[in-house]
Amino acid sequence: MPEAADRVPGEYVITLRPRASAEAIDTAYGSFGITRLQDLGGGKYLIRLSQDPGLEMVRRAGHASGHVAAAQPNFVYRLDRLDR
Repeated sequence: MPEAADRVPGEYVITLRPRASAEAIDTAYGSFGITRLQDLGGGKYLIRLSQDPGLEMVRRAGHASGHVAAAQPNFVYRLDRLDR
């Protein structure tokens, strides 16, 4: 499992099911205080929650909504130099 420093706290990438709209995100996650909603294209959205319940609860809320196909943390990617 990635370290906490490998993800942006409170941010998740949400993948909606086909034909679901961005309003489904508000329905699923509005109670956690959405402070950012960014369309990443292809049915994926970046959200920031002011009251982060943790990944498991984010996944459960998405599944319960019936509109979310997947949820993952917003991982921080670093480029390591190979010529060290």
